[in-house]
Amino acid sequence: PPGFRRDSDGGRTLTTRDLMATRAFLGYEQRVTHPANYRYLLGFLSGHAIIDPEKTLLSLRRVLSLLKKISFSGGKVLVVSTQPKLARLTRVIGEQSGHFYLARKWTPGLLSNWELS
Repeated sequence: PPGFRRDSDGGRTLTTRDLMATRAFLGYEQRVTHPANYRYLLGFLSGHAIIDPEKTLLSLRRVLSLLKKISFSGGKVLVVSTQPKLARLTRVIGEQSGHFYLARKWTPGLLSNWELS
């Protein structure tokens, strides 16, 4: 989103304002929200979960730190999204970062039920 601040290393800093601008705080309907996720919510409004942007930002920063460590050590990441709306973005992220990606239906057992030939 516009208005990103630059980090000292030239990267962009994501803010809670950015999350709010992209409506990243809107969650599922209350009837399908798993109780284990309640700790990440501010509450419900009009039957929809309102995700805490501060906790989201903290989690995103942890993930980005981990991804940097994996990438800099030569490791690989599998970027996955099975949502059709995100297929193109998933592909672009995977290709630009040099990591593996899956932007279609997940094949059950893909990671757990395979053998080396």
